[in-house]
Amino acid sequence: MPFTTSEHISPILGEIRGLNPRSILDVGCGIGLYGILCRIFLDLHAQTPPSANGQSEQRARRGVLIDGFEPNPALLPYIPDWVYDDLRQADAMTRLPELTDRSYDLVLALGVLEHLDPESGVQLVHQLKRIGHRVILSTPKAIDLGAAASGPFATYRSQWSEKELAALGFNKFLPHHADWIAIHDPDIGPVAQVSRQISLARRPGTVLGRPLPSPARISRLDELEIKEGLGQIQEALRHIQRQQEVTNDERLSIRYRILSLLGKRQRA
Repeated sequence: MPFTTSEHISPILGEIRGLNPRSILDVGCGIGLYGILCRIFLDLHAQTPPSANGQSEQRARRGVLIDGFEPNPALLPYIPDWVYDDLRQADAMTRLPELTDRSYDLVLALGVLEHLDPESGVQLVHQLKRIGHRVILSTPKAIDLGAAASGPFATYRSQWSEKELAALGFNKFLPHHADWIAIHDPDIGPVAQVSRQISLARRPGTVLGRPLPSPARISRLDELEIKEGLGQIQEALRHIQRQQEVTNDERLSIRYRILSLLGKRQRA
């Protein structure tokens, strides 16, 4: 997105710094704000001050790969050339399918989803999850779909709820009063994911005045996801039990050997 509110920066940048990715793709980077922040806090802070040899040496010493693309050519001149390793004018739905699986540790898509129709939005999320190990996405909680657009890339075409984003695989949400800041992180364990699904299922039937899908559909969705999560938990518990049995057997074996040696010494 071209601009952001100051309330966005702290939670999103804090999450990025905590993840400490070594490669980032900034989808719809706007004027490059988050590219700049990532370059400064993930890369330049860890370096010694640049020498007088110029920008080429500075780029050679980079420890974090940061790529980005933006469909609006009017925004590209505002982006400093030291921020992105590869910056292109491109549309997300055209560019993302060209990238290979797990190309990046982290993919950012901030203020992008609401500019696509719902079907294209689902396709976008699938591409983001395919390309990045983790994904951070933001989208407004409430928008005016009938508002006049200020430019060709500013039209609002869809609005999303927390439950809809959770159904698409986002399993962590950062607090924000106006936007959903959603994270897809496959390393978050099944217990946390099941707890989130149960919590969402107990909430009222509307979000910001918008009706949710029918109770039968929600119930079926939650039932399938909870069963899958419980299955993962049970498998993890079985693995722990097997490891404990092996450990106990080893301890008993060692204890038996020690007692046997002590008995032999006493008899000698």
